[in-house]
Amino acid sequence: MPLKELIGSIIEEAQREAELRIEEAKKKAREMEEEARKKGEAEYSEILENAVRLSLEEKNKRLAITSIQARNALLDEKRKLIDEAFARVRQKMEELSEEEYLELMVKQVVMEASEGGGELILSPRDRKRLGEKLVSRANRMLEEKKKPGRIWLSDE
Repeated sequence: MPLKELIGSIIEEAQREAELRIEEAKKKAREMEEEARKKGEAEYSEILENAVRLSLEEKNKRLAITSIQARNALLDEKRKLIDEAFARVRQKMEELSEEEYLELMVKQVVMEASEGGGELILSPRDRKRLGEKLVSRANRMLEEKKKPGRIWLSDE
């Protein structure tokens, strides 16, 4: 084989070899690109799922906090209303004359008296002001209503 043909043949074979290597390199590049795309999509999906999960957790946390704050605000308002009601009752009771207060207390004691009667504990102020009169009237009313038992003043 003449040298020119040999050189031509070597060049052709080198070109085929180069083309094969180029094709293999292109194929490998496409595979690497596909693998990178899949890996990127997987990472993207994972990041997105984590972001959604964290977002839902944050939303639920804020909802829980808001709910607790709303309940606390409602309880505070209820406490204020109860305090106001007690203050109005206290004020009205303080405005009662001693006789009106005594009658109110007698009715309450008789209403709450059990079958066997019971011991009546009063505040030091009421004990001094009403003590014996209250017990006497309550016992009289119990007799009038034919309720068994007697009320007596506690030593406390």
